[in-house]
Amino acid sequence: MAFKVNFSHAGALVLVVALGVALGVAAHAVQALPGGRTLAFALATGSVLGLVLQRTRFCFYCHARDWFEDGNPRGLLAIVLALAVGVVGYTVVLGSWLPVPQPGKLPPDMHIGPVSGVLVAAGLSFGAGMVVLGSCISAHWYRLAEGSMVSPFALVGSALGFVLGFKTWNPLYSLGVADAPVIWLPAHLGYAGALLVQLGWLALLAA
Repeated sequence: MAFKVNFSHAGALVLVVALGVALGVAAHAVQALPGGRTLAFALATGSVLGLVLQRTRFCFYCHARDWFEDGNPRGLLAIVLALAVGVVGYTVVLGSWLPVPQPGKLPPDMHIGPVSGVLVAAGLSFGAGMVVLGSCISAHWYRLAEGSMVSPFALVGSALGFVLGFKTWNPLYSLGVADAPVIWLPAHLGYAGALLVQLGWLALLAA
């Protein structure tokens, strides 16, 4: 048994080293292309993110299923914590771009969109898709690398859905999004008030 464990660890170490070497070679190759440094950085960070997603089994649907079926809340609490960290980070960034938030003024390049029933419908359809597929898109990407036979079909279906979304974006946007109100909490509550409201809701979800 000890020999098997040691062999397994050695095999994993060899695999990690091989992947690291392959990643380094690929990064060196893309550096010669236009925008190569950006491509190399994206390749490195994408690889690390994929490894983290695979090892932590980070999937919204899987974590929700763990809670509903087994009563295990750790995955959902991790999502809530990630959202809380993101809220704090975005508040710091937005505060540096637009120090004094006011109604009618939005931070540049933040793409704060209108809120309408289309957003609710999109969220429900995305959730229904995760239920049908058995996991979210990110989980299917790392399951593809694990040899899943379902993930290729799920990813092809997702790609077709994205194409359909792009094709119908303009008429749907004109019909139900363009005239919807743009709600940015800091413009009404200030950065501190908006941060407290968002963290309060997240704390309520965690509780």
